[in-house]
Amino acid sequence: MWVQSREETIRELEERTKGSVGEKLKFENENYKTLIMEYKEIIQIKKGITSTREFQSLLKETINFVELEIQAKLADLAKIKVMIGNKLKALAGVMIAKDKLRADNLRCSKILR
Repeated sequence: MWVQSREETIRELEERTKGSVGEKLKFENENYKTLIMEYKEIIQIKKGITSTREFQSLLKETINFVELEIQAKLADLAKIKVMIGNKLKALAGVMIAKDKLRADNLRCSKILR
């Protein structure tokens, strides 16, 4: 009898222990799940930051390239403006010569009449 009561006591203690250990394990499991979810979120954020930095680097490179192209085109534009200025000066000289020839022709035609 004494042995049976001890066995029953041991079984009851085991059941209580299993229950409390099971609850502790469930609680720890939930804690680990939340930690894992937080770490996954952190990893996703880090990946997002990395991709954002890569995008920013690419954008900066593109901007630098476009700025260099703009500077080259502005230099070409300045050369074209100089050429146009030279041609306008030459054209002005031709117009002056034309006006002088017209005046000479008028004088000559008046003399011949």
